Amino acid sequence: MYTLREAAGYLRVPKSTLQTWARPQRGSPLITVFPRAGQQATMPFIGFAQAYAVATLRCAGVPLRRIRQGVEIVRNDVEYALASRRCFTVLSCDGIEYGRDGWASEIALPGYTDSHVIVNPEVAFGLPIVAGAGARVEDLVDRFLAGDTLTDIADDFDMTSREVEDVIRVATRTAA
Repeated sequence: MYTLREAAGYLRVPKSTLQTWARPQRGSPLITVFPRAGQQATMPFIGFAQAYAVATLRCAGVPLRRIRQGVEIVRNDVEYALASRRCFTVLSCDGIEYGRDGWASEIALPGYTDSHVIVNPEVAFGLPIVAGAGARVEDLVDRFLAGDTLTDIADDFDMTSREVEDVIRVATRTAA
């Protein structure tokens, strides 16, 4: 589960944009979000995968109106169409890995150039990690903020200093 603020930061879109996608407009919302209950997380992984798909389509220049129309057309056959391999592979999105069941199981986060950062609901409770190293992004950032050098962090997690620097640069920009 993610808060809208977390998901927006990971996907590099404004929180207000996610709120718009979660709001029904002449039909169902584009992304799955549970009702707010205080400060609790409201977006399940399936909603995160849907938001990733919408963000990818928007970056490719597809108007939101067209995305909504497409989702409404297939919604009767596939409830969570934007998170399904059955519908989304047509769009050839390389950032989503699908499980045997055909649903999104892992997502590569945008914005990283020298490292491969993913979210997977079955690894690290769905928090962003560096693929291969298994290091949680928040652990790398915490170590850096505590004064550890890039080289020390890289050595401890079997990463390059360049990968660590990339993770910290993107993650701290997202947090700002």
